[in-house]
Amino acid sequence: MLNKQLALKTKEMQREQNMFKRAVISLIACLLMAFIFVSHLAVSATADALIVDSTRFHSDADEKNSDKTNELIETLQLVRMHNISRHRKEMMQPKTDKPEQRELSTIKSEIEEWEKRFAYLDY
Repeated sequence: MLNKQLALKTKEMQREQNMFKRAVISLIACLLMAFIFVSHLAVSATADALIVDSTRFHSDADEKNSDKTNELIETLQLVRMHNISRHRKEMMQPKTDKPEQRELSTIKSEIEEWEKRFAYLDY
């Protein structure tokens, strides 16, 4: 009889311990989910703030540098058109075994020309 009572008490204590463990695990899971949710909100708010700041910065920069931006766009369009026309010319010419050789002075003058065109970007 005493053994049965002891066995019942032991089982009851084990059930209580298991329920307590489950409660602790549930509490830890809830706290972890709350932490993840708050972290997600903080990261999201920070990202939104950065986007707003960068948009504001870019809009201010666009207003100040719109002339330079337009000039750069025009220059890039000219370069693109030049590259397209040069590519067409190369495609029309027959292939030779030797690559085209250019003078060093010609290359230097082209480099200087490009440096003059983009000198305003060094501000």
